[in-house]
Amino acid sequence: LDPPALTAAIRRCRSVMELQALLDRQAPVMNARHVAIMTYQLPRALAAAAAAPPDAADATSFPFHDAPGSSSSGSSSSSLAGRAARVGALDLAERLARLSMRFMAEFSPQDFSNITWAYARLAYRPSPSWLQACAAVSAPLLPQFEGRQLTSMLWALGTLRVVPGVSWLRSAAAVSLEFAQSGALNPQGLALTLWAMARLAYVPASSSSTPSSSASSSAPLTTAPEPNGSSTPLLQMLTAPSDWAS
Repeated sequence: LDPPALTAAIRRCRSVMELQALLDRQAPVMNARHVAIMTYQLPRALAAAAAAPPDAADATSFPFHDAPGSSSSGSSSSSLAGRAARVGALDLAERLARLSMRFMAEFSPQDFSNITWAYARLAYRPSPSWLQACAAVSAPLLPQFEGRQLTSMLWALGTLRVVPGVSWLRSAAAVSLEFAQSGALNPQGLALTLWAMARLAYVPASSSSTPSSSASSSAPLTTAPEPNGSSTPLLQMLTAPSDWAS
């Protein structure tokens, strides 16, 4: 397949097995964009399978939630198929993560946003080396991100509790502030950004309130500390200028 045809084929996949089979056949000719799109498609394939009724299950659909009113045997079969689908999805995510290391320097802001979003949806945490490379390569690109792209990536990092370094977070906070002040960040985007920063234990308004386990963007990525029940960091972050977009 030529690159446009392969892109179209990836987008047509509706199950984990279809994605796996396509990767098996096309991995040698895939480029950065193909890897990003396939990664993005993975949790969507699982979601599509979840919406399918148990009696629609076949070798490629693997629904993983029981449908209302399904029989006990159908529920059991569907549950087993769901577990198999999730195992397959995580295995495919791991394969794609390894493949993406070859293309890290070629990823665009949209690619970083889509890939991290997909990992968060899958509750898949890539290797420390992958996360380190992601933070290092994406940091200089932060001013090129669009509001929605940066919000999505922050949400993903917050969901996975991956701290990409204080320098990275400081740059992301500065870019997000510019978005908010210019009206490029809507209320939902602002709320998600604040949530992610709080979850990562980073408070832009206070240089002393930084993730204790990470000192710079070049340091290994770490796990954010669990919340201690205090709402102070989030409240501090909400003291934003009056001209933030609503």
